[in-house]
Amino acid sequence: MANRFLTLFRMASFFVAACAAMPPAPAQTVSADEASIRMARQALNTAIEKRDIERYAAYWTANPEVIWASANGLVAGRDANIARTAKAFQNPGFLYGVRTPVIVQVNQEDGAGAAETGTWRWAYHRGGKDIEYQGRYLVGWRKVDGSWKVQSELYVQTGCKPSCS
Repeated sequence: MANRFLTLFRMASFFVAACAAMPPAPAQTVSADEASIRMARQALNTAIEKRDIERYAAYWTANPEVIWASANGLVAGRDANIARTAKAFQNPGFLYGVRTPVIVQVNQEDGAGAAETGTWRWAYHRGGKDIEYQGRYLVGWRKVDGSWKVQSELYVQTGCKPSCS
């Protein structure tokens, strides 16, 4: 498990560095699949805003894997991810969470998979102040019975306002 996490972390670090260096994508026509994924992201952001774990989890595959930006690392499986997300939603200090997609790219070979990259913000009230964690993310989407579901998520923290120290 440790080797798998280390490998995923190395890949994620390379990915984040590569994304940071990429120029903005040229304007182009949005496919129906990309539009569906972007609408799913909006629904997921609304579920976070409303702290609706059932609506949020409805967008996961049967066995999602999430690497959280926190020290908790890899969380594998639907039940474990529901518990982890529900804990965040139930925290009275939780203020908000937003993911903003930058690029959604659908596999042109079979159309069954897609990658979404973007930025995230997640905020809590702790120690008498509001703290907003920020970073980049990568989500692996899989088309299941005609609907796009989250297969994997990776979050890397790149900042904190005000300082988290």
